[in-house]
Amino acid sequence: ATLALLRASDAEVPRTRYVAVDGIHIAYQTVGSGPADIVLVPGFISHVERIWEDRSCCAWLNAVSRLGRLILFDRRGMGLSDRVGARPTVEATARDILAVMDAAGSRKALLVGASEGGPGCIRFAVDHPDRLAGLVLWGSLAKGSHAPDYPFALTAAQYDLWQQRLLAGWGGPAEIETFAPSVANDRQARAWWAGLLRAASSPGAVAGLLQALRDADVRPLLSKVSAKTLVLHRTGDRAVRVEAGRYLAGRIPG
Repeated sequence: ATLALLRASDAEVPRTRYVAVDGIHIAYQTVGSGPADIVLVPGFISHVERIWEDRSCCAWLNAVSRLGRLILFDRRGMGLSDRVGARPTVEATARDILAVMDAAGSRKALLVGASEGGPGCIRFAVDHPDRLAGLVLWGSLAKGSHAPDYPFALTAAQYDLWQQRLLAGWGGPAEIETFAPSVANDRQARAWWAGLLRAASSPGAVAGLLQALRDADVRPLLSKVSAKTLVLHRTGDRAVRVEAGRYLAGRIPG
């Protein structure tokens, strides 16, 4: 009954397929059949099937799939993809993107990197410029933690405290006030978010992913991005400050 309420009435979950890269199976889906391919690279948490259970997410995915063929996937260690013992690095995310595009028969695509997925997209844009029709960085960042010349991120100590708080609440709607404050008091949204977290990862597995984000730094790559790029960032973003988006926009050519 809850699922019926949350899922849009006309939605059908697309078939999930798998492609192997580095011996790891990556779960992906394709939706729609428009003239352009759009690859969505998720943030720190994802599940290609559970995402369809939320009415707002479902409506957004269907709208995008009317613009072109939407390709979405779970990065290694997340969602329906294989769990891995090693941290999912920026380079690993770039390899996952390439493998999924090849498996889906996509020669060139618009690449959309959301939040923590952005650094991997930047790596891919530098390594494979011929495979990109464009790049969209959405609520994303170039560096995961504070530095003297990157002052608008958490220090390593602050980041570790935030991680402890997130993991302590895992199993419930952990940190929904940070990631989705507009629905933080919505009972159905809280239940869906809690279920998404449980399905997507475990506390131990997501800890490695968060540590990889904390240590990520793609600032040296920004000047090498040649793809047409659009940076989108909400002014009041509580997870990634808007200054991080302005940093990207100011250092990617054009």
